[in-house]
Amino acid sequence: QRRGLEARVMDALEALAAQPQGSLGGVACVHLIEHLPAARWMKLFEHAARVLRPGGILAVESPNPETLRVGAGLFWVDPTHLRPVHPEAARFVAEAVGLELVEVRKLRPFPPEQQLAAQVNDERWRPIFQQLDAWLSGARDYLLVARKPFSEKAGS
Repeated sequence: QRRGLEARVMDALEALAAQPQGSLGGVACVHLIEHLPAARWMKLFEHAARVLRPGGILAVESPNPETLRVGAGLFWVDPTHLRPVHPEAARFVAEAVGLELVEVRKLRPFPPEQQLAAQVNDERWRPIFQQLDAWLSGARDYLLVARKPFSEKAGS
C-alpha cells in the first residue's frame, strides 16, 4: 500500500470467489495448501480454474512429502501445518477442475554435505547411497504449474 498498490488481507477462498470468471492471468499459492483441510484446498483449485482466463497459470508451491526428511520430520515442525499434500494429489485435483499440467518442479534439495553418498568412499556402494539420498534428502518443496486451456474441450 505504501507503494501505491492495492493490498488487502483476507481469506484466499473468499478473495478468489469474489473475482469474476476469467478475470485473472495467474494465481499463486505459496506454502498455503498444507495449512488447509483437503476440501478447502481443493475448492481453492476450483475457484482458481474459474477465475483464470484462457492461458492463465495456477502456481502452487508446497513442502514435498516424497522426501522422507520433509514428510516424516521437517513438515511437522510448523504447528500450523495440517497435512502434507502429495504432488500427485495436487496434480490430480488441478486436472479434475479442468487445468492442464505444465510441470511439477522439485525445489530446494538438501545440500550435498548433508547427503550420504558424499561420504561413501567405495564406488560399489555409491548408487545405493544415491538412491537413499533421493528418498531421504531430495527436494524440500515442489512447484506445481497448471494452465487453463486456451479452448474448452468438446463436450466439456
